[in-house]
Amino acid sequence: MGAGVRRWRAGDHVTVSCVQVDDQEPATHADGMLGAEQRIWGYETNFGGLAHYTVVRASQLLTKPTHLTWEESASTMLTAATAYRMLISDRGARIKQGDIVLIWGATGGLGGFAVQLVKNAGGIPVGVVSSEAKARLLRGLGCDVIINREEIGLGRNEELTPSAPPNSAAGSAGSSAGRPARTRTSFSTSSARPRSRCRCSSCDAAARWSPVAPAPVTGTGTTTATCG
Repeated sequence: MGAGVRRWRAGDHVTVSCVQVDDQEPATHADGMLGAEQRIWGYETNFGGLAHYTVVRASQLLTKPTHLTWEESASTMLTAATAYRMLISDRGARIKQGDIVLIWGATGGLGGFAVQLVKNAGGIPVGVVSSEAKARLLRGLGCDVIINREEIGLGRNEELTPSAPPNSAAGSAGSSAGRPARTRTSFSTSSARPRSRCRCSSCDAAARWSPVAPAPVTGTGTTTATCG
């Protein structure tokens, strides 16, 4: 226990948030997720949860709910917290009774919590899934409207569902041989986390994203952003 820890004692039952912030950074006081020094614990830090003992900041700790198991308590700290932030909190949509909310991937970890939050807030969840098996799971959560995307041509058919590489966005820019040409633009999350770690496989693991003006690659209709 560090000398600066005030609110916790040895033996306390706690869960750990994966968000690690600098509590002395001014931006963190308004919204910790937008702090320049915000890190994801165990992913952008040296210490993580796959160990018998680990190191966390006191600001990451929350009291374990007494009516939940350890597994139930731990499972809410990522997907449930994210769904709550984006749907309910002042930093998100602040949904209200009667709102219709489209939830893509409604049986995933994030989507499953989102459906339940919308229902409990008096909204109408519209869940999108990729199979009838997942639709059955969604009915069990009480989702009001269920869309099986395979039934409307948004399934695994490659011709109907063009794929895009990770960390890219696809859009139309110009045309070629009578068909719209796709432009793929690589991007980082530097606007939300300006100092997040570089994901480029050719860079050193400790490098940082440094967004620069995209440079077109001749003849390919593709633009990329480089890191430095």
